[in-house]
Amino acid sequence: MLLVIPITLFIQSVDNNVAEVTRQEKVFDLQTRSSYEYFITQLVVVQEYLKTLIYPVNQHVIFDFKASREINVEVVKSAILLGWLIVVAILSKSKNVIIGIAWFFVTASIESSFIPIKDLAFEHRMYLPSIGLFFAISSFIIEHEWKYTKATMYVLCIFLAITAYERNNIWTSDLALWDSVAKTVPNKPIGYNNRGAAYLRSGQYELAIIDFTKAITFFKDGPQTWETTDIIPKNMIKTYVSRGKAYEALGKKELAEQDYKKAEAIFNAK
Repeated sequence: MLLVIPITLFIQSVDNNVAEVTRQEKVFDLQTRSSYEYFITQLVVVQEYLKTLIYPVNQHVIFDFKASREINVEVVKSAILLGWLIVVAILSKSKNVIIGIAWFFVTASIESSFIPIKDLAFEHRMYLPSIGLFFAISSFIIEHEWKYTKATMYVLCIFLAITAYERNNIWTSDLALWDSVAKTVPNKPIGYNNRGAAYLRSGQYELAIIDFTKAITFFKDGPQTWETTDIIPKNMIKTYVSRGKAYEALGKKELAEQDYKKAEAIFNAK
């Protein structure tokens, strides 16, 4: 599967649609981003995914990961942990545990291997791999039943139900979701920009302008890095246009015109 993915990216789509735009972006990632840096960073990322799945508290929709440019202590620790997980699965001699852990690593490798993607980590990337992990854990508990197995399962179910209920609260609206992102990941513009867009849609123009202005402070010249992958002309144009709309809604036409001109200048410079 990992060999097929890069090949399909170079097969040009007939239609100039979203799929073709996505293909072009992925080809850009393959040609400009380091597979080595992405791979060693993913060792740390997958460890964070595991921690989130086992102890789902203080979760993040957006992660603020720093790319690993070279092997360091954190990368080594993560590699040892993941290796230990594989060894434990094999030593368990349980067919179900081995299948579950194999499922976890194979499905995780689609986006967490040596094929570079501009976003180092995303919460949704663990949805499919988590099936294998939970299957392996459940199988291990059932196959090694002990005196307090049922009590342990009840406690785990209650704990996971409570954390799932709490987590679902941030998905009740766009504003709740992006407010959470802005607070938990304050060093990225995406939370401020998208919360500003939610404020704009709800008519809270002053708050929208504050958030768009905060997002714009991240716009700086210079080469793109793993940490600045969201700061691209397309997104910068959207932010300026959105702030312009907020200014216009408040009757501040001169400020709105300034933002529209900035957006136009970025578009023309692409």
